[in-house]
Amino acid sequence: KRYLFYPNLPKAVGSRALRARVAQLRPHCHVFGHSHYGWDGEIDGVRYLQAAIAYPMERKNRGFALRLREGDSGVVGGEVDGGLTTPVLVYRAGQNEFPRWSAFWSGYYARYARRPSDVRWLYRKPRDKTDTGKVLKTLVDAGKEVEDDVV
Repeated sequence: KRYLFYPNLPKAVGSRALRARVAQLRPHCHVFGHSHYGWDGEIDGVRYLQAAIAYPMERKNRGFALRLREGDSGVVGGEVDGGLTTPVLVYRAGQNEFPRWSAFWSGYYARYARRPSDVRWLYRKPRDKTDTGKVLKTLVDAGKEVEDDVV
Protein backbone atom coordinates (compact mmCIF):
# COMPACT_ATOMS: atom_id res chain seq x y z
CA LYS A 1 0.00 0.00 0.00
CA ARG A 2 2.96 2.32 0.43
CA TYR A 3 3.24 3.24 -3.24
CA LEU A 4 -0.39 3.81 -4.15
CA PHE A 5 -0.95 7.05 -6.04
CA TYR A 6 -4.57 7.47 -4.92
CA PRO A 7 -4.93 8.34 -1.21
CA ASN A 8 -8.40 6.74 -0.82
CA LEU A 9 -7.42 3.41 -2.39
CA PRO A 10 -5.66 2.04 0.74
CA LYS A 11 -9.03 2.12 2.50
CA ALA A 12 -10.27 -0.59 0.12
CA VAL A 13 -7.12 -2.69 -0.38
CA GLY A 14 -6.98 -5.66 1.99
CA SER A 15 -8.54 -5.82 5.42
CA ARG A 16 -7.88 -7.10 8.94
CA ALA A 17 -10.53 -9.78 8.45
CA LEU A 18 -8.83 -11.08 5.29
CA ARG A 19 -5.44 -11.02 6.98
CA ALA A 20 -6.82 -13.03 9.90
CA ARG A 21 -8.42 -15.55 7.53
CA VAL A 22 -5.21 -16.06 5.54
CA ALA A 23 -3.29 -16.49 8.81
CA GLN A 24 -5.84 -19.06 9.97
CA LEU A 25 -5.83 -21.07 6.72
CA ARG A 26 -2.04 -20.80 6.11
CA PRO A 27 -2.29 -21.59 2.38
CA HIS A 28 0.76 -22.41 0.26
CA CYS A 29 -0.14 -19.48 -1.97
CA HIS A 30 -2.63 -16.65 -1.61
CA VAL A 31 -3.52 -15.21 -5.03
CA PHE A 32 -4.85 -11.67 -4.77
CA GLY A 33 -5.53 -8.71 -6.97
CA HIS A 34 -6.66 -5.13 -7.42
CA SER A 35 -3.59 -3.27 -6.16
CA HIS A 36 -2.27 -2.74 -9.72
CA TYR A 37 1.26 -3.99 -8.96
CA GLY A 38 2.83 -7.34 -9.82
CA TRP A 39 3.85 -9.24 -6.71
CA ASP A 40 5.39 -12.56 -5.66
CA GLY A 41 6.61 -12.50 -2.11
CA GLU A 42 6.42 -14.37 1.15
CA ILE A 43 5.19 -12.92 4.43
CA ASP A 44 5.03 -15.00 7.61
CA GLY A 45 5.42 -18.23 5.65
CA VAL A 46 2.59 -17.53 3.20
CA ARG A 47 3.34 -16.76 -0.42
CA TYR A 48 1.37 -13.87 -1.96
CA LEU A 49 1.04 -13.67 -5.74
CA GLN A 50 -0.59 -11.07 -7.97
CA ALA A 51 -0.48 -10.86 -11.73
CA ALA A 52 -1.63 -7.27 -12.17
CA ILE A 53 -3.27 -6.31 -15.44
CA ALA A 54 -4.10 -2.66 -14.60
CA TYR A 55 -5.44 0.00 -16.93
CA PRO A 56 -3.92 0.65 -20.37
CA MET A 57 -2.37 3.95 -19.26
CA GLU A 58 -0.81 2.26 -16.21
CA ARG A 59 0.62 -0.46 -18.46
CA LYS A 60 2.11 2.24 -20.67
CA ASN A 61 3.51 4.46 -17.90
CA ARG A 62 4.64 1.88 -15.37
CA GLY A 63 4.64 -1.54 -16.96
CA PHE A 64 7.87 -2.22 -15.07
CA ALA A 65 5.87 -2.34 -11.80
CA LEU A 66 3.24 -4.69 -13.24
CA ARG A 67 5.45 -7.23 -14.95
CA LEU A 68 6.25 -10.64 -13.53
CA ARG A 69 9.28 -12.47 -14.85
CA GLU A 70 9.66 -16.22 -14.30
CA GLY A 71 12.28 -17.08 -11.69
CA ASP A 72 12.95 -15.96 -8.15
CA SER A 73 15.91 -13.67 -8.71
CA GLY A 74 13.89 -10.80 -7.25
CA VAL A 75 15.12 -8.56 -10.06
CA VAL A 76 12.92 -7.64 -12.99
CA GLY A 77 15.18 -4.96 -14.51
CA GLY A 78 15.36 -3.81 -18.10
CA GLU A 79 12.77 -1.96 -20.10
CA VAL A 80 9.29 -3.38 -19.83
CA ASP A 81 6.77 -1.91 -22.22
CA GLY A 82 3.18 -2.66 -21.42
CA GLY A 83 3.55 -4.84 -18.32
CA LEU A 84 1.90 -8.21 -18.02
CA THR A 85 -1.03 -8.94 -20.29
CA THR A 86 -1.11 -12.76 -20.21
CA PRO A 87 -2.13 -15.23 -17.48
CA VAL A 88 0.47 -16.44 -14.98
CA LEU A 89 1.04 -20.07 -14.12
CA VAL A 90 0.35 -20.51 -10.42
CA TYR A 91 0.83 -24.29 -10.03
CA ARG A 92 2.61 -26.98 -12.10
CA ALA A 93 0.70 -30.16 -11.32
CA GLY A 94 3.18 -32.45 -13.12
CA GLN A 95 6.06 -31.22 -10.94
CA ASN A 96 3.90 -30.56 -7.87
CA GLU A 97 5.34 -27.04 -7.56
CA PHE A 98 4.41 -23.39 -7.45
CA PRO A 99 6.70 -21.57 -9.91
CA ARG A 100 8.34 -18.41 -8.62
CA TRP A 101 8.09 -15.02 -10.29
CA SER A 102 10.16 -11.87 -9.89
CA ALA A 103 8.34 -8.58 -9.54
CA PHE A 104 9.49 -5.00 -9.12
CA TRP A 105 8.13 -4.11 -5.67
CA SER A 106 8.22 -7.56 -4.05
CA GLY A 107 11.86 -7.81 -5.17
CA TYR A 108 12.50 -4.42 -3.60
CA TYR A 109 10.90 -5.41 -0.29
CA ALA A 110 12.88 -8.64 -0.22
CA ARG A 111 15.94 -6.37 0.15
CA TYR A 112 14.57 -3.46 2.20
CA ALA A 113 12.18 -3.17 5.13
CA ARG A 114 8.70 -1.86 4.46
CA ARG A 115 7.99 1.62 5.83
CA PRO A 116 4.30 2.17 5.08
CA SER A 117 4.21 5.51 6.88
CA ASP A 118 7.05 6.97 4.77
CA VAL A 119 5.10 8.41 1.87
CA ARG A 120 6.33 12.01 1.97
CA TRP A 121 8.02 11.71 -1.43
CA LEU A 122 4.85 10.29 -2.95
CA TYR A 123 2.46 13.09 -1.99
CA ARG A 124 4.87 16.00 -2.18
CA LYS A 125 3.66 18.81 -4.47
CA PRO A 126 4.25 19.34 -7.30
CA ARG A 127 4.71 15.69 -8.20
CA ASP A 128 4.57 14.27 -11.69
CA LYS A 129 3.63 10.55 -11.59
CA THR A 130 5.55 9.72 -14.76
CA ASP A 131 8.75 11.40 -13.56
CA THR A 132 8.40 9.81 -10.11
CA GLY A 133 7.97 6.38 -11.73
CA LYS A 134 11.12 6.84 -13.80
CA VAL A 135 13.16 7.80 -10.74
CA LEU A 136 11.79 4.85 -8.74
CA LYS A 137 12.58 2.40 -11.54
CA THR A 138 16.12 3.73 -11.83
CA LEU A 139 16.72 3.52 -8.07
CA VAL A 140 15.27 0.03 -7.63
CA ASP A 141 16.94 -1.40 -10.76
CA ALA A 142 20.26 -0.10 -9.36
CA GLY A 143 19.58 -1.92 -6.06
CA LYS A 144 19.21 1.30 -4.09
CA GLU A 145 16.73 2.10 -1.34
CA VAL A 146 13.97 4.64 -2.01
CA GLU A 147 14.53 7.71 0.18
CA ASP A 148 12.46 10.88 0.25
CA ASP A 149 15.37 13.21 -0.50
CA VAL A 150 16.40 11.13 -3.56
CA VAL A 151 13.03 10.99 -5.28
